Amino acid sequence: MSKYFELIWSLTRYKAFPTNSTISLNTPYVVEIFYGEANYYNTGKCSLKLFKDGKHQDLQINGWTFSYMSQGEYHFRGSYDSVDAELDCCTPQQTYKKIKIGTCADWEMETFAELYLNNIFLLSNCQNEEEYQAIKNLERKFAVYGLHDLSCQIKGLAFVNDLIKRSQENENYNSNFTNYVQALLDNRLSEIKQYITNLKLK
Repeated sequence: MSKYFELIWSLTRYKAFPTNSTISLNTPYVVEIFYGEANYYNTGKCSLKLFKDGKHQDLQINGWTFSYMSQGEYHFRGSYDSVDAELDCCTPQQTYKKIKIGTCADWEMETFAELYLNNIFLLSNCQNEEEYQAIKNLERKFAVYGLHDLSCQIKGLAFVNDLIKRSQENENYNSNFTNYVQALLDNRLSEIKQYITNLKLK
């Protein structure tokens, strides 16, 4: 089963909306999503192809190159809903990478479409994979596994804070990117403060 979605910028993220064409009047980006038939375990293969301005083409942004294709697997079964795929890319340092993208929150076609372009949005505003992974850590649900883990998370906040400052020093920095990351940083800092407060109350 194949469906088309146009990806439109909405506040801090790209959102996917159904369409019947590979060309959109609202955005340069349209994706074709294919979900194969699910097996006995409610798992199936999925793939994505990007159309930019109506044509298949790799994306070149800020020194990064991203493949117009992505492949993966979806799974649906109650609380185990997920979609997992790989994003093929070449870094500004000319290193080829396969970046895993996925979520355990949903398995729908819209989810896959949004994961693809939103991860490209994050990566293309980073200098390397380390910066990208630091941001992805802030997107994950907050959890602490001991004091050492808490210390590592606090160091991660300092790293991301420095990343925001470096980005803003760039004359052509993307304010959508820094605003999104700043919101993630503020939210995680609030969660850590609450966690420490709860420890003191015990």
